[in-house]
Amino acid sequence: MPQFFFRTPPIPQIKIQATATFLSYENLLEGFELRNQSIAIDFDKISPDLYQIDIDGNETPQAGRFVKATDIMQVLYLEAFAEMNDAQQKKTIGENIFKKLGNVPPFQDIDLRKYTERIVYSRTIIKSMK
Repeated sequence: MPQFFFRTPPIPQIKIQATATFLSYENLLEGFELRNQSIAIDFDKISPDLYQIDIDGNETPQAGRFVKATDIMQVLYLEAFAEMNDAQQKKTIGENIFKKLGNVPPFQDIDLRKYTERIVYSRTIIKSMK
């Protein structure tokens, strides 16, 4: 996890040493509201390939192994997904994104869910595979 800090330079003339003060979430997020943040994501720059993620629950933190799904698995998944209506697709995608995010302090689950829903519901998903 990245660490952010405020660095104060030394002032030798008055014998003050350099200091580094780590910033807390509260310092960094003062006035920040997730509901006011942009949902503009350029999905055209994201690879259309599907990946399988195998998570090894025996490691701490849990380690994930990403493997590109086979062509057959991609077709089967997309066919099943395309059978869903638009509302089902968006609900499924929104729930999966929310689950993958997990606990993201200091945000409340309800704020994360609303933000992911704003992203998903602003887009057209898969119209048809036929």
